[in-house]
Amino acid sequence: MLDENGLPVKGASVTAGESNTVTDIDGNFHFTNIRLNSSTGYIKVVKQGYFLGSRTIATKPNSTHFAEIELIPKKTAGKFVAAAGGTITVPNGGSVLFETNSIINGATQIAYAGEVTVAAHFINPSAVNFSATMPGDLRGITTNNQESALQSFGMLVVELSGSGGEQLQLAAGKTATLTFPIPASLLAQASPTIPLWYFDEAKGLWAEEGSATKQGNNYIGKVSHFSFWNVDKPYPLINFEAVIMDENEQLLPQTKVEIRMQGDSASTSGSGYTDINGKVSGKIPANQKLQLNIYNKCNQIVQSLPIGPFSGNTNFETITVPSKGNTVINFSGTMKNCNDEPVTEGFVNIFINGANYRTKVTNGNYSTSVITCSNNLGQATISGFDNSTSILTDSVKVSLSGGSNHTVSLKACGATASEFIKYNLDGTNYTLVRPGDSLACYRNSNITYVESFTSGTPGWQDFYFKFNGTATTGRYYIYTSGISVEGKQYTMQDSIFVNVTEYGAKGAYVSGNFTGNLKRDSLNRLFPITCNFRIKRTN
Repeated sequence: MLDENGLPVKGASVTAGESNTVTDIDGNFHFTNIRLNSSTGYIKVVKQGYFLGSRTIATKPNSTHFAEIELIPKKTAGKFVAAAGGTITVPNGGSVLFETNSIINGATQIAYAGEVTVAAHFINPSAVNFSATMPGDLRGITTNNQESALQSFGMLVVELSGSGGEQLQLAAGKTATLTFPIPASLLAQASPTIPLWYFDEAKGLWAEEGSATKQGNNYIGKVSHFSFWNVDKPYPLINFEAVIMDENEQLLPQTKVEIRMQGDSASTSGSGYTDINGKVSGKIPANQKLQLNIYNKCNQIVQSLPIGPFSGNTNFETITVPSKGNTVINFSGTMKNCNDEPVTEGFVNIFINGANYRTKVTNGNYSTSVITCSNNLGQATISGFDNSTSILTDSVKVSLSGGSNHTVSLKACGATASEFIKYNLDGTNYTLVRPGDSLACYRNSNITYVESFTSGTPGWQDFYFKFNGTATTGRYYIYTSGISVEGKQYTMQDSIFVNVTEYGAKGAYVSGNFTGNLKRDSLNRLFPITCNFRIKRTN
């Protein structure tokens, strides 16, 4: 998960199917053993200060898939009085025209006449990061209920809020007029009229509703509700599959693959990541000349070739990344626990020149191949994590100058994580630990915040509390706390005090413990809790 500057977004809430997790400090998230639609696996991301982020992917049973999403900052475009209506100019392109008395409270459906704050953003289909920022993917359902590929000529996202922060919407029977600027590179392809589409969050696809007309260098259309809106040409779809490997027939997992129409900008592009077996699959436009691009972690093209046109479903078999100009490195090995037994489930992180590559451990073995961003490799730092025990391996540094194949054995034994929250709730032990989970401790005025979220392993947890006091050791009253375990919400029942045994400066540790009772929903009993924690301060 990335922000507009390409930096990791931590603490974002991610939903896939019926599973939830939160991104860690590096912006990563992962799910294990979840159910997703094979054609429309929908991943949704919510983070305060950003518009909804999402990605729709094709999935395969018993496989590991990868996704990357760039979140769009939610910035105010302007304000108007609902009773009077008005026009809001979107700072990076486009506008929204509101009729008089056209706004209602989205929750109560009652007419709203006060000041309306409009957050809006234009998503430019000719931008390099278009495929990373747009919601879902470029597929939609027509009014004839046909799934189609889409060529975008522009997207607008609009959200309304009232003076009290309430969410607002258009009233029934009212419309707003959207103006989409047509990028210069697409003007020659712009037809006089074009279908309008809104993003259907329930399906993870676009849905056709209405149309827009070309007026000068803009498309203008009316909409009856707010969401992400898109002006697109539809094309018939076919299924596409391919396996990506290097010249030594080593599979390349977690590799970005993009397909777009030849001679066109990103407006007809779609991208995805190869799964753990180097396979990429999805739906692409039929009967069109296409360009397939393969990228490394630094978003540099390492292979590009023309494909198509295809009139029917296509299995492209293998696509090879050439060795000339590219460096592919293979890593494999074993990972055992303290009893010298194979780690049944875990993951391995491989850091090379600031880029992180992650692969899973299954029955004590791991194997992956990576396309690096530079021929000046230096060394890789490899470490592992045992999901079942929350124990880390020591980091192993490997020189990459000696060849392209590296075998590294790891042992998760005794190297416990330095940052953790360990607690016993109603007789059951739980552990939250970095790097597997997201941990944070920070200070604002006299308030200390301790927060943690799991990263998608079974038994999803959300744990936080805060206390008021000086930045020293001592006994402090916890005045707010909350714990969520597998969807069950717990809150404080009576006074709980935290014993702070260590309170370091920024970058040092805050440690402590507490004991007390929690309550859950309307259940008429107490849930005893004991907790120990140690987390680095971020400020």
